[in-house]
Amino acid sequence: FATKPNAAADGAPVDIAVVWGQDPYSDPTGQSQAVQLDMGTWQKGVAILQVLKTCVHKDLDNRCDVTPGDRFDCTIKIINTGQVTLNNITVSETLDQDLLYIEGSTEYNVIRNSSLEDLSGSI
Repeated sequence: FATKPNAAADGAPVDIAVVWGQDPYSDPTGQSQAVQLDMGTWQKGVAILQVLKTCVHKDLDNRCDVTPGDRFDCTIKIINTGQVTLNNITVSETLDQDLLYIEGSTEYNVIRNSSLEDLSGSI
């Protein structure tokens, strides 16, 4: 069975039809060949994550370049576009050696029956 996109794993099933075809007489030499059909493959419930990252430089001293004390505000948005619920997802970011993570500065927003454990400081 199939479920609607982003439905829970036990979501209401929806009807689908799948058709797969192959020309059994595609031999360019015109010779009679045994008919072999590739019936394809099917996979139940695929997990797909979409990850979007943006960073904005906050030029706090108005020098028009990156200097000590300036800020970078980064947003990482994770969207489950698959058809199964994902658990135990870890998101980590490796900072450039010239950047300093300010402990406790992580802000997050959880949408739709999700939970998030804040591991600020180990990010």
